[in-house]
Amino acid sequence: MSVRSFLNNNPAVMTIAAIVLLLICLAVIYSSLTSGAGSPRFVEIYFYDEATGELFTAPGTSIPPIDAPSGLGTAVRAHLFSCGECNSSEWTIAYLEKFDEATRDALINRPDSAEAMNAHETGVLIREIDADTWHPLYSEAGMRITDAIGTLCPSGELKPCRP
Repeated sequence: MSVRSFLNNNPAVMTIAAIVLLLICLAVIYSSLTSGAGSPRFVEIYFYDEATGELFTAPGTSIPPIDAPSGLGTAVRAHLFSCGECNSSEWTIAYLEKFDEATRDALINRPDSAEAMNAHETGVLIREIDADTWHPLYSEAGMRITDAIGTLCPSGELKPCRP
């Protein structure tokens, strides 16, 4: 007797199998919702105080520029990389990042707007730590800055550093 014939002659078996499969799926969904595995992680990221040159951490939900803890101005996101261990003696600040004023305003006050939705494509500005000029991320100058990250480690074992 083939499997198809068996199932056709025993619809109760198919119904029970479908119910068991449904219960297993519901249990997996419930488990993932209650365990927090699917909840957003509010990690910390590095920021650079533009007035003091100090690094500090702030919630990953922060939209740069933010008020610096020194009270002397603003702070921007710092992207740190290392060829070895991610500690202050081995990392390099590859570049700094912030949003332009209009995009930051949209992200804060109109998060569902088209401008906010496209923020990472159009409103991100970056600069090298020792430069004064900000460049759009996807401009020629911005691409030069991000491409230079690949040359930081001769061994090629570059890794991003996170708090």
